[in-house]
Amino acid sequence: MGAAMQRLAGIKYVIGCVIFLIAAIAAFGCGKSRHGYTVGVISNFEGSNAQPSIFGFNAIKLAYEESRAVNPASPEIELLAIDNSFDPEKTRQAYASIADKCDIVVFLTTSTSFLAVYDDVLKNPVKLHCVIGPSTTIISGHDDNIIRGSMDLEQEQKNIAWFLNKKNAGRTLVFLETESNKAYTEPAFKLFSRYFKGPLIVSRFSARRMDITKGLEILRRGGVGFVYILAGGASREAGLIIQNVRKINPAIGIMNTLWITSTIFEEAAGKSDKNVFIPSQSFMSEENTRYMNFKNTYEKHFGPLTGYYAPAAYDMAKILLDALEKTGKAEAPVLKSHILFRKYQTTMGTISFDKYGDLEGRLYYYSYGGRVYEKIE
Repeated sequence: MGAAMQRLAGIKYVIGCVIFLIAAIAAFGCGKSRHGYTVGVISNFEGSNAQPSIFGFNAIKLAYEESRAVNPASPEIELLAIDNSFDPEKTRQAYASIADKCDIVVFLTTSTSFLAVYDDVLKNPVKLHCVIGPSTTIISGHDDNIIRGSMDLEQEQKNIAWFLNKKNAGRTLVFLETESNKAYTEPAFKLFSRYFKGPLIVSRFSARRMDITKGLEILRRGGVGFVYILAGGASREAGLIIQNVRKINPAIGIMNTLWITSTIFEEAAGKSDKNVFIPSQSFMSEENTRYMNFKNTYEKHFGPLTGYYAPAAYDMAKILLDALEKTGKAEAPVLKSHILFRKYQTTMGTISFDKYGDLEGRLYYYSYGGRVYEKIE
């Protein structure tokens, strides 16, 4: 297989994931045990495109089971999965319902939904919060109670601009989603514009309405060297745009965000060629034995692995569980002081955190085609 990652999943498996999640929620209720801790996981478990969130929850559970297998005396963990459907109001409700019940809260969510509770999170300075997905710069560079499992947005977009500059992308058409997660997409575009060296044309659209006609008409007129689909985590919609772009220009290069990989994306994108590019924090290659071990174990337990949250959720769960075991305290200042400045060998390669708890990692780039991800950078 080499560096190519074959990803296949079907409807039966998605149904199986949902059944597993229901069973997991029943088995891991909230309510502190005498000898352990309670970890709440807030994510999109019931909304559209819930699959990556379910995979992320599975990965956290797997990390815990492995830690207990290695050291049965390690702290017991009770997991609670609660839905926010990536909706700000539902995120407020979800956080309010578990904030006082859980020792640690993990968010697998969007920038827009997390910012709805950001002020409330800061009002719980002793409780550690781990966020995976919210890359907004608003929460960067603060000495607070948050550990981030995602790269800061400026570093993310600067890196993507570097990749396209290296590709000599030229005149680039940006399909910019401006409704479902605008706290991510709009600042992301501004930052990308700062570092990208070529001319840009922007076509704004809504993931709900899929009003991409204007962007496609720009492409038909010619003179576009590259396409960047800046749609946040709108996986299905990104895949549909790829299909429509390919009908007009079969050979044009297409860049995507980190947050789209899922079976839904693969089904929507169809059997595109390998001139579709996807960045990722995960080092998905046989060169990285930790990723391969995780992937193989995950698929043995749960079936085919597709989804952007799972590797990072697994890594962060391992890091948090190690900190709990070593410190014996579920307090943000204690846990952060243990985690910061250490280097961790993970599915994301070698990572560390700065003095504020912001992730210091890198992006890897993959050529995608026919449900195969091939590492190219």
